[in-house]
Amino acid sequence: LNLKPTQIELAKFLFPTTVIEWLGNNDALVPALLGQLPALTPIDAFTASYSQVLDELAKTHATLITANIPDVTEIPFFTSAQRIADQVHLPLETVTAMLGIGPGDYVRITAQKYIDEIFTGQRTDPLPGACPSPLAALTSSPVPCVLTAADAATIRADISCYNDVIAAQSAA
Repeated sequence: LNLKPTQIELAKFLFPTTVIEWLGNNDALVPALLGQLPALTPIDAFTASYSQVLDELAKTHATLITANIPDVTEIPFFTSAQRIADQVHLPLETVTAMLGIGPGDYVRITAQKYIDEIFTGQRTDPLPGACPSPLAALTSSPVPCVLTAADAATIRADISCYNDVIAAQSAA
């Protein structure tokens, strides 16, 4: 028997006048960090859960303020190929060839060691397929060093759908 109240039960108990709700970031962020795109929350499951949360929070009669989900590929856990090229003052084509990545790809923060080795001549081969996890609390298993442009586009598309759900539910 679990007697701990949920966050929503606590919110109701506090009789708030305003509730700021920001849900869904981890639905995209965690799969992006770990390179596990199949773990992106399906849109229908996100819609059902989000609707349920807003319905419950509406019962507080508080003003609800909702926030959408940012593009998680733009957080400091990822660096674009273009940004690397800008940092090392080399053409994008040179950087992508040296690292073995595409021009629209991103590298995870844990690939930085390998990038430094490549650009200082300590390593002659491109980035390895796997790097340490960027967050050991999520997994200690290696993750892909690269977030491909195609995977980034998939993540952005799902975030756009999540944000459409947030906008529609907030308007309702």
